[in-house]
Amino acid sequence: MLSVRGLSVRFLMPGGRRVAAVTDAHFAVVAGECLAVTGESGCGKSVLASALLGLLPANAQTAGEALLGDLDLVAAQTAAKIWDADQILPPIADENRAAQT
Repeated sequence: MLSVRGLSVRFLMPGGRRVAAVTDAHFAVVAGECLAVTGESGCGKSVLASALLGLLPANAQTAGEALLGDLDLVAAQTAAKIWDADQILPPIADENRAAQT
């Protein structure tokens, strides 16, 4: 089960300004269930997903918890990155990168 309680994400911007992207998200999804997150453009849907996957940029600050079974995804990502993109996906060769741009 994925249980999200009080998950908030804000970004520290140049000059010390903070921008709240997700505030106090709560939901639970059990095995076999499907959850749709809907909302206007810019309301934080992608930031919420990025927080759960550990894909937030370095200037992101998180609060709350997201439990996947017994693992708190937010705490685990704060202590150490649990997702390392280089371990998940092979690096793109330079010639392939040039062809994609």
